[in-house]
Order: sequence, then structure tokens, then C-alpha cells
Amino acid sequence: MELPLQADQHAQPPCSLNFFPLMHRKDLVHQAARALDRLNGASADRYWISLCRSLGAELTSLGCPHERAGGEILAFQEAVLTALVAMNRDNRSSAIMQA
Repeated sequence: MELPLQADQHAQPPCSLNFFPLMHRKDLVHQAARALDRLNGASADRYWISLCRSLGAELTSLGCPHERAGGEILAFQEAVLTALVAMNRDNRSSAIMQA
């Protein structure tokens, strides 16, 4: 007599890692925006490339798939750009109010 196959009751479901989105790391976003606001030209480019590469390396070393890490970097870049625009808008508003 053949018994029907049963699923292993002790089998673990497939797991996945969830990474805290880079764009929500507010301190990092604001730190990068402040650095880019005070740097110019090649210095700003070097800082930005170095930061994005190190964040990508950090994510992939933690097991984040390369494609997803790239998406995280793009979202982070957008968050930094938004913070830069807001900083400059606030700075202009302050300058107008003081004039």
C-alpha cells in the first residue's frame, strides 16, 4: 500500500530580506544634501559617486540583489535632490525676509 505524499510540516517557508529604504534614512539624506550644497564641480562629483558606490556596496554585501540596490540608490538620489531643493527654497525665503 502506497501512502500519499505529504508536505513536510517542518519545512521553512522561503525567506526574504527587507532592507530599510535608503530614501527614508533622513539623516543620511540631509547630510548628503548639505555636503552637496557646499561642494562644487569635481569635488561634488567625487563625493556623490563615492557615496552612491559605498551605499550600493553596503546593500549588496547585506544580500540585496544588484537590481534592487540600484533602485534603492535611484530613490535615494531623488530624496537628496528633493532635500536640496527644499534647503535652497528655505534659504531664499530667509534671505528675502531679512532684506
